Amino acid sequence: MIIEAGALIVMGFLALALKLPRHQVLILLNHPLKVDLTASWLAFVLHGGSTFTGGMSATVAGLAMSALTTFGRWAVGYIEIEDDYYTYNQGQVDWLRPKDIKKWNRGSRKLRRRCNENYCRTRGLRHA
Repeated sequence: MIIEAGALIVMGFLALALKLPRHQVLILLNHPLKVDLTASWLAFVLHGGSTFTGGMSATVAGLAMSALTTFGRWAVGYIEIEDDYYTYNQGQVDWLRPKDIKKWNRGSRKLRRRCNENYCRTRGLRHA
């Protein structure tokens, strides 16, 4: 009962994550600890309550989100933002990568690109 409830909570988080733009997901994957702590805290606040079953379900959901964050960084990659440059660290699975990043990558595992104002604005990145 507890594991099934935790799995349902994780599926709800995944449904919310699918609604985010791909670049925002890649930026969030750059901060795995923040994502894990926020998801675990939110699951505990919403489902924990004062019952043991709710607290354990939230714990299972937090652990599963941590595993999915680690898998996402490995499979898809993530974007690091430094000043007005961003670096895309590629994942291992080709078909999960964003299509527009795959076009201009040319085979390197790490890509550093300068954000111009229009490019950053359209993709939700900050421009210095």
